[in-house]
Order: sequence, then C-alpha cells, then structure tokens
Amino acid sequence: MPTSVKDGAWTVGAAPGALPVLGHSRQMRQDPLGFLSSLHQYGDIVSIRMGPTPLNVLCRHDLAHHLMVERSKDFGRGGPFLERSKTVMGNGLATSTGPEHMRQRRMSQPAFHSQHIKSYMRVMQEEATAMAERWQPGEEVDIIKEMHDLTTRVTLRCFFTMSTGGSSAQDTVSQAADSLDRIAAGMYQQMTAPLAILGKLPTAANRRHQEAVRQFDETVDRIIADQRRTTARDDLLGLLMAARDEETGSTFSDTELHDQVITFLAAGIDTTANTLSWALGLTAQYPDVQQRFQAEIDELLDGEDVSYESIRSLSYTNAILDETLRMYPPLWMLTRRALRPTTLGPHKFSEGTQFAVSPYALQRDPRVFDEPEVFDPDRRGRQPGIPRSSFIPFGAGVHKCIGDAFALTESTIAMATIAQRWHLRLAPESNPVKPLTEMTLGPASVRVTPVARKA
Repeated sequence: MPTSVKDGAWTVGAAPGALPVLGHSRQMRQDPLGFLSSLHQYGDIVSIRMGPTPLNVLCRHDLAHHLMVERSKDFGRGGPFLERSKTVMGNGLATSTGPEHMRQRRMSQPAFHSQHIKSYMRVMQEEATAMAERWQPGEEVDIIKEMHDLTTRVTLRCFFTMSTGGSSAQDTVSQAADSLDRIAAGMYQQMTAPLAILGKLPTAANRRHQEAVRQFDETVDRIIADQRRTTARDDLLGLLMAARDEETGSTFSDTELHDQVITFLAAGIDTTANTLSWALGLTAQYPDVQQRFQAEIDELLDGEDVSYESIRSLSYTNAILDETLRMYPPLWMLTRRALRPTTLGPHKFSEGTQFAVSPYALQRDPRVFDEPEVFDPDRRGRQPGIPRSSFIPFGAGVHKCIGDAFALTESTIAMATIAQRWHLRLAPESNPVKPLTEMTLGPASVRVTPVARKA
C-alpha cells in the first residue's frame, strides 16, 4: 500500500507486467476494471503503457480533483481514449477542449436548465408507463434491451420533437439503438489497441465498426434534416439551432450541430440505459433493497406519477442510484493531457504528458470506502465523512457531464414507474449482475421475470 502523503506530495510509481510494444494492452483488454483498481498499491500517480504510449493513472481522489478542477486550465482533454472516440463523436461537447469546449458549453447549457428538465418529465413518464404496461406477468424481460429502447424513445422525443408512434420514427429508433450498440461493442477494442494503426486495418471487426459509424452518421443527418422542416419547436435541437454565443455572437455550424446530436444521442441513450439496467438489476439481486425501494414509492407517490417536487423526497430511490453510480459509473475512464510543462507535488511533467482518471477505481478505493465491493444504498448514512471529490460518476470540473440532471430525472421516473407495477425476480443466469466493459460500463446480462404487485 502507498504511504500516506500530505500537502500534495503525491508518490509516483509504475505498474509491472508491461510487454514490449504491447505495454499493458493485454491487462486493459482482459480485466481493465481489476487492473485499474489494483494500481493504487504502486503509488498515487502510476504509469501504465497503452502500446508505446505512457499513461499516468491518478489513484487518489484528491489528486484527481486537483487536476480536473483546481488545475483544469493546465490539463485539457486528450489521450488515446479521447482521440479514438473522436472518430465517432466528432468534435462535440463530449470531446472538444479549451476555448472551443467552453463556447459549446455556454451555448448548450440553457437547454439543460431546470425549467426544460421539468418540461421533459411528461415524455419520460409517458414512455416509462407505456413500457411497464407492455410487460406480462411471468414473461421474462431483457432489461438491458428494454432500457435502451426506453432511453432511445425519450431522447428522440425530448431532444428532437419526434413521435415514436409512426413506422418511420420507429425505424429511426431501431437504427439509432442498433448502431450505438455495435459502436459501443467495437469502440473499446479500438481504444485499447496498442497501436492506432490496428484500428484502421481492413479486418472484419474494423469493417463492422466502420459500417456502424457510417449508419449512425446517416441517422443523425436524417434527424437534423427532418427537424429543419419543423417550424414550431421547443426541443433541445431547436434550442441548439437558435443558440447564439453571447461572447462571440456565433451560432452552431451544420458540422457542429451534427457532432452535438451525436454526443447527446450517445449520452442520452447509452449511458442512461446502462445506469438504469444496473440499478434495476442490483435491486432485483438484493431483495431487502427492492422491498424498501417499493415501500418508499408506495408511501410517497401513492400511485401517482413522479412530480418535479417529489423527486428529492425519494431519498432511498436516490440512494440506490448514487450507490449504483458509485459501483458502476458509465464513464469509467477519463483522460487528460498536460497543456504546458507542469508539476504535481514535487514531480515534473512535460507538455503533452497524458493522464487518466478512473471513476470506477477511485469510487472503490478501500482507503475511502468501507467494503467498497458491497452494494449498500445506506452507505452515506453509515459513512458520512466520504469526501465529495471521491464521487465523480459524471466527471468533474469544466468537463462534468452537462446532462447529469436529465439522466437522473429520467432514471428516477423509470424506476418508480416500474416499482409501482412490478416486483422483479432476477433470472439465475443474471445473478449476480456482472459488468461488460465497452465504451461505457454496462451489465453483461439483466434478465428478470416481472411479478405483478397488488394495487
């Protein structure tokens, strides 16, 4: 274990097991979560290699906060994970950095104001109710598929004024979800390839990935073209089209709009669906948690829909989501690059040095969390001294996810709507729920049998 340090005198180490040329690519493909969680025993800043490229992993939450928040002007987005994700995401809010990122964030922020989140709740409730009412008692449900379908429908309706009832819109829903699933499956392999050129070779896997990206791009272009023909609009895309930067007077170009739509589709569908799948799978895995969860929903909602005012009162529901995000943050790896020669404690780093922060590893640090591998929604009450900087499922600082309130609101509504109607029994093959490490961190399988609850 590393010795304790004070005043930012962080220790530096290197992970063992690197191979020539490959570096630690094997560990990052075979067991990335276990590998990253083990690094704190070698130091506070631990060097690993992705192929020939050194990547300095920050293994303390205070150090990560220092870099991402207190010193955010010295460290911009960068690194192999980000650069390869740009092949899909373009230069939108999720991948841009520096002044360009700040401009995009200023222009996008109003769309996520609380008044807009409140207006989106009706759609979230309608879609969650329609999904829950389609389920049949005793008929096995694939929660991962259901949550991806749900978040796709909600995203398209809230973000793009698109009804999901017609056949054309349904095709768009299916194509977007299918392309995203295939992109997520291939992107992590691209990111962990020891050499960037390996992601460009004409292999069958690379061709499948490139075809999924092409289809996703075409779907996005079709959505934008459809929306430009809509005159009266108060959705997110309409707000982005009308946005004007107060400092420069500029608007989003067509290319920028394309990249923003990709960003919001990926974030609105994939990350939220993964969070919901984890939360529902874990509550089904722990019967005492599900019982308390249902009791809170029954008592506080009494059969009514979730309101904007009632969300905060659902304290145990919120605790389930917090603990789910602590254990399984969708954004499990974040990377940064030194913008100038800099120091961390007594250690000097040159311009361009690459750093990484793993919310997954930091949020399971045994030096901070008691029994970090245990799913415990009561954790905050039992361990009140947990530092806020140790919980970063949405990132931190200037690059913190802009849609965190949207995602949590949608997740709360979906969970409450399901809990009012169904008790979920986890299928044996899904118990326990296990992770699947891709571009985001989702569960490998969550299959449940719904049992109707008494009114």
